[in-house]
Amino acid sequence: MPYRLKIDVGLNCVFIQHYSKVDSEEVLQQVKALDEHPEFIQGMNILRDFTLTKLPKEYTIERFKSGYDGWIKNNDRMLGAGRKVAWVLKDKEDFIVIHQFCSITRLNTMVAARQPFHNMKNAFKFLNIPEDYAVEYFNDETEGKIAQ
Repeated sequence: MPYRLKIDVGLNCVFIQHYSKVDSEEVLQQVKALDEHPEFIQGMNILRDFTLTKLPKEYTIERFKSGYDGWIKNNDRMLGAGRKVAWVLKDKEDFIVIHQFCSITRLNTMVAARQPFHNMKNAFKFLNIPEDYAVEYFNDETEGKIAQ
C-alpha cells in the first residue's frame, strides 16, 4: 500500500499521505490497521492527503451509495464518533468525487464533519491544526508504519 502515516496524539489527528497508484481497497485496509494500533484513539480526526496521486477510479457516487449501509458505516464505527475528516485533493475531479462522498454521508452522526480541500492550509484550519505545523512522515522504506 503506497501511503505514509503519522499519528499525533497531542493534536488528536491521524495524517495519511497517499502516493503512487492507490488501490480501491486501501482505505478499508488502513481503517482496520488503525483500529488495531495501540496509539490510535477512537474519535481522532483524520487528514487524508491525496495531493501526490489520484483517487482510485472505482471511487464513484454509485460505490458510495451502495456501500453506505455496509463498509462506510462499519468504518465509521471502528474509527469512532465525533471526529472530523479532511481530504486534501490533487485536482477538481477528485474534489468533486469526495464532495459527493461527503454529501452522501452527511447525515451520519458518527462523524462531526467531512470535507474536501484544495490545500493543506484550509484543511489544517478545519482540523484546528496550527498553521505552521509540519507533518513529518517516515521515509518510503517504512511506508505504512505509524510515526510518532
